[in-house]
Amino acid sequence: MALLDDLPKGVAEKRCLLSAGEARTGGRPKGLPKTGGRRKGTPNRATLSLREKVAARGYDPIDELITISRDHKTPLDTRVRIHLEICLYIYPKRKPVDQSIGEPVSINVITDLEGEGGVTNARESSSETEAKPS
Repeated sequence: MALLDDLPKGVAEKRCLLSAGEARTGGRPKGLPKTGGRRKGTPNRATLSLREKVAARGYDPIDELITISRDHKTPLDTRVRIHLEICLYIYPKRKPVDQSIGEPVSINVITDLEGEGGVTNARESSSETEAKPS
């Protein structure tokens, strides 16, 4: 039994265009830039409302955290956590250092091992002294 058999007489058949494999025709054409909406940097209404309420009451959460952290009755772990949270807003986070090397690096070490005796290898000099009896 098909679903269309259960429709009352006079009701038109409706199909989902996307499931039928047909292309969407409405909306913005592909490649056309987005228009409308909030401008960059404009807070949404809820954020703006909250900021206005906080400003009207003279409340500053950072000042409150500083007051709590300076109270010696506050447990030490709580005070440390408060200081760490405030640091995130004062000091920038450091970027991780990339320790991977893209290309192999060759290092040339220039030494002056050919002193007055003309010795070029320390092992050669030690084996020669051992071989010569004194």
